[in-house]
Amino acid sequence: MKKPTANIQSQMTQKLIYFLSELERIDREKMSTVGKNCLDNIWKLLGQPTYDKLQMHKNNEEEE
Repeated sequence: MKKPTANIQSQMTQKLIYFLSELERIDREKMSTVGKNCLDNIWKLLGQPTYDKLQMHKNNEEEE
């Protein structure tokens, strides 16, 4: 029986999400509106929440 191997696509996607998260965390305030919209669209393509949705969720948790 062949030993199962890790799904490279999944690992690549995880790395992509990590690096995009770091980029957003470090440089979001410096980005132009177009840059912010592009990053939000990338998150949507990856099926992840946008920065604004995360901030809204964070604010809702703090109010509770």
